[in-house]
Amino acid sequence: MFSIFSNIYFAKRSSSPKNFVNEFIKDYHKWNEIAVKNQSTTQDSSSVINEAKQNYSKKIVEKYCHEDFQGQPISFSDDTAHHPKKEIITSENIQGDEAIVMTKMNKMHNFEVDYEYRLVRKNKRWYLSAVDYVDGNCKWPCL
Repeated sequence: MFSIFSNIYFAKRSSSPKNFVNEFIKDYHKWNEIAVKNQSTTQDSSSVINEAKQNYSKKIVEKYCHEDFQGQPISFSDDTAHHPKKEIITSENIQGDEAIVMTKMNKMHNFEVDYEYRLVRKNKRWYLSAVDYVDGNCKWPCL
């Protein structure tokens, strides 16, 4: 788990849903980069996947999701799902202790991807409850 100092720093950096999502994007990108690098340097793919799962659990799920969260299987690639220099926030809608943050990301070949981040506030702290890939009226969970 995180030290009290990293929790205080994180709390200040993620005081709003928009800031929270930006922090998630940065951490997700770092996690993806490490997983891809490990995949390219290690012959044993099962150890790479196991390490990626453990790191995802520690660096993403434990940090950004409430303790009762159950997510999707992990996925990582050269064309990362989230990138701090390519994904921009297009809207933030806060209603009480719930928020929706929408983002748009330009991926390879100028393919635009929309994401919907759903957050809930518990004990004065925001948590991700879902991240969905949005395509028109359809949504696919990806957290």
